[in-house]
Amino acid sequence: MPKIESLSTAEETVVEKKPVKTESAELQEYSSHSTVTDVSDLKPKKPKSHNGLRIFMPAFAAIYGVLGSAACSIFIMRNRSLANNIYSNICEIVFIVLTMLFAIRVLPKAFPEMRSYTFKAPHWYTVIALLFAMPLLIILKYRAVYLFATYISHSEVSFEVFTYSAEELKEDLVACGSAILLAPIYEELCFRYIPLSVFKRKIPRIIVCILIGAFFGWLHADNLVAVFIDAIFYAILFLASKNIWNSIAAHSANNLIVTVFAVMSYYGVEIRVQHSKPMILFMSTGWTILFAILAVSGLIIFFLGRKLNQSKKERT
Repeated sequence: MPKIESLSTAEETVVEKKPVKTESAELQEYSSHSTVTDVSDLKPKKPKSHNGLRIFMPAFAAIYGVLGSAACSIFIMRNRSLANNIYSNICEIVFIVLTMLFAIRVLPKAFPEMRSYTFKAPHWYTVIALLFAMPLLIILKYRAVYLFATYISHSEVSFEVFTYSAEELKEDLVACGSAILLAPIYEELCFRYIPLSVFKRKIPRIIVCILIGAFFGWLHADNLVAVFIDAIFYAILFLASKNIWNSIAAHSANNLIVTVFAVMSYYGVEIRVQHSKPMILFMSTGWTILFAILAVSGLIIFFLGRKLNQSKKERT
């Protein structure tokens, strides 16, 4: 019988084993085929710097704020009727919406540091504390203005009882909706949020805070020193809380309490004022003590409310 050969030389095939590539070899092969010519190309690109634009933002915001306020006040310059006040309020609402869209949607693309500030509604205990403390803060503010006028500027100070006619009260009550609800939002956006939030470092923020405060006071020429103190207080509150609504709440509380003081004077409460520059407001010692008690009550509510809020967060 013929022998069956298990393996013929003609049909014999040779199986070649493929070499196993190591990780370093794969990286070397990738680098040889890659189009990257420089190691720096692999690094993430830094965002464009807008330092030049950043310097001009406070001036831009201040000018924009003045022009917007002037545009809205056109309706009530000659006649402060209810209809004209409504037109003015509508104009303010339009400017507020446009400014908020610009501050929330557009500016953070150029200045990413603005995203660290929020637009969250203030806590209820913060609003109550500001309302309760504001009467005392107003009294103390005008005491500081009195000291400034007496010992620094050496101005003559003469007081008279503040009188309020029914017509003046009616005009102010018609306009108080804008003064309490709309104007604080627009002014805090233009004179606090945009100028201060575009800066990263403390020193530029301090300088801008003082300059914007002085400009804001100059706009209220009859009440320059008091308004400058207000502007610094609002800025500190905004920067400390990183929430513009806290400074808006303080601004609204200030305007509300001033309106309440006007109503109080109309109904016989004695309030002494100096109408000439600088404007100074004085109330009796009894009212000051009452406002101090109210302010302490507001602080107690604030700390208790904050503690309650923290305990709720810990439970959840």
